[in-house]
Amino acid sequence: SGMYLGEIVRRVLLRMAEAGSLFGSSVPEKLQTPFSLRTPHMCAMQQDKSSDLKAVGSVLYNEVGVDSDTRAREIVLEVCDTIVKRGGRLAGAGIVGILEKMEEDTKGLIFGKRTVVAMDGGLYENYP
Repeated sequence: SGMYLGEIVRRVLLRMAEAGSLFGSSVPEKLQTPFSLRTPHMCAMQQDKSSDLKAVGSVLYNEVGVDSDTRAREIVLEVCDTIVKRGGRLAGAGIVGILEKMEEDTKGLIFGKRTVVAMDGGLYENYP
């Protein structure tokens, strides 16, 4: 579900902040709050194509409460990209699994026949 992508990113960033110095020497308090980073925030950050990633910095400041340099913003974008790709691959794997099970259960009766897979939802419709 798309509603959890932002939370997964928040948890990864929290671990990175605890293990290193992603946002300086301390872990931002807001970053420790569950669901403080939401999927629409990820979407806004991933649409930022500016050289200084100003929109990414703005989301991090407003939602997580940290000032960030360009390198930290680049890392945050890499985390977002990785989580989104992972989510897409997991969804695709589920669909393939269902199709393979259908093929197995029908003993080849649907092999070579057209199968339609439909998708719906805000994440699919609105995420870039």
